[in-house]
Amino acid sequence: MSTKPKLKSGSLSISDQTYIRENASKMPLAKIAEALGRRTNPIIKFIKENGLTSFDDLGDIDEEYQAILEDLQSNIFYKELKKQLDEDELKYFSAHWIEWIIQFNCDVLASEQMQIKELIIIDILNNRIMSKRLMAIKDIKRINEAIEAEYTKPMPANPPIVLPAERDIGLIMSLETQLGMAKAADSNLTTESTKLSKDKKDLYIALKATRDQRFKSVESGEKTFMKLIKELYDEEQRKRIGDEAALIRAATDRKRGELYDYHTYGDNILDIPILNAESVLQKKELEYEEAQVCSEKQEA
Repeated sequence: MSTKPKLKSGSLSISDQTYIRENASKMPLAKIAEALGRRTNPIIKFIKENGLTSFDDLGDIDEEYQAILEDLQSNIFYKELKKQLDEDELKYFSAHWIEWIIQFNCDVLASEQMQIKELIIIDILNNRIMSKRLMAIKDIKRINEAIEAEYTKPMPANPPIVLPAERDIGLIMSLETQLGMAKAADSNLTTESTKLSKDKKDLYIALKATRDQRFKSVESGEKTFMKLIKELYDEEQRKRIGDEAALIRAATDRKRGELYDYHTYGDNILDIPILNAESVLQKKELEYEEAQVCSEKQEA
């Protein structure tokens, strides 16, 4: 009698969290839970808390994801995608579409949408090729093992004597032919995968989506964050910036003092330009000090 393995409880480990991050948009929740030996509830909670795209519930994580998914499903090319991709591939496409749109802060032009679509389709096609390659590699291994098993048998006798353990030359020739076909298939699939990877890389460059391009775009301005960081390491530059900040602060305080004082306008009205709690308190303090000085003079 077989018993189900006991499911793990408690907080998700670092390895569990990494596995979820890598597979949330690629595998159903049930498969992730099975692989980790856990219930689905903590996995769903982790996906929602970290804003990950779930393979099962793409639009149920937050309002932003839902809006992007609805926008995708209303797009004219989505109907064609439904004819071209199976259900799992369509979910895979939607998950990565949401991630790309969020990466670009939802500021994507029509031409960029088509580039992103092409990029994800290339990724899906590459996934198909890799699945076929895996099958080809398994076939190569299986055929090699069958050939080796035949070669361990003794050669046929001359004249022929039918023995159960005799080497089957015809089978070996057939297996060698199958092996050549499997290796050719693997080679062709590898070539196709390499070509798709190059196309994918070109699209990354066109979208300026690689890490080095993101840093270059930050550094390309006249006054960039990187340049400011470098300036902070220059002692003379730090002193100059500090002096400028002190002068600006002093000028601000002086101007504030002027605007907090009484001013005679063109129509001979006397008033304080800026009337707020601070200016009123300041004027009351000054009037109190003046009254104290007058009182001391009168007593003298």
